[in-house]
Amino acid sequence: GQLDVPDRADFVQISAGQDHACGVVSTGAVRCWGGDAYGQSSPPNRTDFVQVSAGWSGACGVLESGELRCWGQSDYGAGDAPSGADFVDVSFGAYRSCGVQQSGELACWGAGAGGTHRPPVGDDFVAVRASVDHSCALRESGDVDCWGTAPSGASESPAESGFTSLGAGYQNNCGSLESGEAVCWGFDGFDFSSPPERDDYLQVDMGGDFGCGLTESADVLCWGGNEYGQASPPSNRFALVATSAFSTC
Repeated sequence: GQLDVPDRADFVQISAGQDHACGVVSTGAVRCWGGDAYGQSSPPNRTDFVQVSAGWSGACGVLESGELRCWGQSDYGAGDAPSGADFVDVSFGAYRSCGVQQSGELACWGAGAGGTHRPPVGDDFVAVRASVDHSCALRESGDVDCWGTAPSGASESPAESGFTSLGAGYQNNCGSLESGEAVCWGFDGFDFSSPPERDDYLQVDMGGDFGCGLTESADVLCWGGNEYGQASPPSNRFALVATSAFSTC
């Protein structure tokens, strides 16, 4: 079914989770909609959020101070964010979550975060995406590092460089390049690693078995599985796009 989007608001960033979605509005508040069985659509009432990530049954947000606030269900510790750290980006995954600290270093918490899912070392990361069995992070240079235990090459880092956006799906990843092209790697069932060939992608995100990209003309193009209509966007003009397991916002 379709998630009921809230009344018109000035969203500056959005994120779609398993059965809910959240977004930061221009006032700094977070608004969420969809499933709320675990409180995942009931964010803290404050106006100092700068980024939010909706996961399976929970969400985490970055505050202006760099602190994290999480709500909803914390499967395997994915919502047990570290305290006292200064973050600029966070990604709520299935069994673990990751964030980029102001130092450019990565921090992950939850299942396997200190073992098979330990993040790579470096102080030049700018974004991170945590999925089910793997995670990927974007460096200032445009290189992408991936790690974890996902099959079919999703845990492997791509050969391409010059990435400007990044999305991590269940068994594959996609991103946009400085050239405007979209690149995917990993499993390609349902052609969800085969985006339409274009040179004007601004942003790309990856869902469960499909992907979507925002173009310079404000169109959203999607590819891959479409059993729930998740790859059939309306013919509106868009400024942001976010994908989840089976839906797109």
